[in-house]
Amino acid sequence: MTPQVLAALIGAVGVLSGVVAGSLFSAGYQRRALAREHAARSNDERRKIFAAFLTSAREWRSALLSPRSKVMDASAVSPRRHVDGGQAVTRTFGLRSEVALVAHPPTIRAAFALVKAVGALAEGAAQYRDAVAADATFPGDLVVACRVAEVEFTVAAREELGFAGFDTELREIFLGVGRTPLPVEASG
Repeated sequence: MTPQVLAALIGAVGVLSGVVAGSLFSAGYQRRALAREHAARSNDERRKIFAAFLTSAREWRSALLSPRSKVMDASAVSPRRHVDGGQAVTRTFGLRSEVALVAHPPTIRAAFALVKAVGALAEGAAQYRDAVAADATFPGDLVVACRVAEVEFTVAAREELGFAGFDTELREIFLGVGRTPLPVEASG
């Protein structure tokens, strides 16, 4: 083998080695970039679902406090007498299912706890309306329990999405500390 052939062979092997190494580095970079893009898209989709669920649960809570809402003997929400939350209930249950499909276990547990708290408010609001003639006290503690469950869901969702939780001041702002819930008027 002549020195020129040997030099050409070494040059070709060097070039091929560079191409192989470059393609391996490039493929690794592309995989990492694709994984980051997928994670960002997944976070954005989950954030939208979490926000829609929280909004729907609040709409359900608000519907329960409306004097125009109806009292029902039983439904899918509760086997006991409760105030109907209208379409907000259906949306909340549907979005809770979506949360269960995309969220981590702590966020799923917080979503179920929020639905349970609003369901308890539905029952408490019906009992209040039934007893309003006897000067019953509105179940404000159930409204507070809903707000606490909203905060706990928000904290779990924020942690799952990689955001900081709430400090004491933010929790108080979120809970509406210092505000008194308005009593529900009895429907006639």
